[in-house]
Amino acid sequence: MWVNIDNKRFEFHSDYDSFNKSNNSWRKQNVDAYKFQKFGATNVFIKRMESPSKYISGFGFLQKVKGKKFHSLPMIYDLVETRENNQTVYYLFQEAISGQTLEEVMKYKIFKLNIQRFLRDIYGGLEVIWKQGYWFSDFVEKNIFIGNNGGYYLIDLDSVVSLDILPMEDHHFLGTINRNYKNAIASLWYKDTFGYPFPIVKEHLKGDTINALELFIFMGQLRYFIDHLESSEFLCAQSRKQVPKYLLVLNQLYTKNCFLSAFSFEALHQQKPLQFKVLENYNETVLFPSHKTIWIDFKKKRILIKQ
Repeated sequence: MWVNIDNKRFEFHSDYDSFNKSNNSWRKQNVDAYKFQKFGATNVFIKRMESPSKYISGFGFLQKVKGKKFHSLPMIYDLVETRENNQTVYYLFQEAISGQTLEEVMKYKIFKLNIQRFLRDIYGGLEVIWKQGYWFSDFVEKNIFIGNNGGYYLIDLDSVVSLDILPMEDHHFLGTINRNYKNAIASLWYKDTFGYPFPIVKEHLKGDTINALELFIFMGQLRYFIDHLESSEFLCAQSRKQVPKYLLVLNQLYTKNCFLSAFSFEALHQQKPLQFKVLENYNETVLFPSHKTIWIDFKKKRILIKQ
């Protein structure tokens, strides 16, 4: 097959062996296989997908952004359909960014958090996805990428979901995603803290709205962890349960206004994602008023440097 990589055409011959997978140079990612390969001087992440296109939630998104460069998203070079063993297979060719996932960094490395850039990069990536008519369905640490260049990225773009599909509905596209942040927003915040009936949240809360709030509570959970290093674990359910009360103590009015302005129960469920300036100001005035960069050792539960 011929593929376009950074405006150049290359011939690609897949060495994936469906009959003897132990001999493959491919690795597994859920049900899909992936590998890295160079095309000229360009290192490329290749993902092999056997699912029909109608079962790949972000298939339309990948087609829309193919060949275009966006801030804080790896570039989708090409998406190619082919036939192997009487089966349709798709090969995704994506920019390979040097670095590690946030999940890997939290387990084995020191996390250097440039607060403003993290917010700007992740929000910018989310905004690109929203503008294409989709939302980032699997907001979780393994899908946030820390680049060696100091940038922050969203990955796993084939799992984005159309804005027509609500985050809390029962849909097969949402069957395997991580729901930690979504459930916290719907249940711990809107239902338990602000008294919204859960059916209202389930039937109306939209994907772009929940994405911005996921970023909001990620930063809030981070501040809670920093202030409770000895008694908390960043990823545990107990920490997520404590965050609403904790943030309301820090600034009740501002915290409440962020959630109620994003998703109004009284105004016919009117909603819109938190604007970046609101999120940025909240972090600068409430969460991290004295620091711009923090080095965190999650494994040893230490803050190494604050600047």
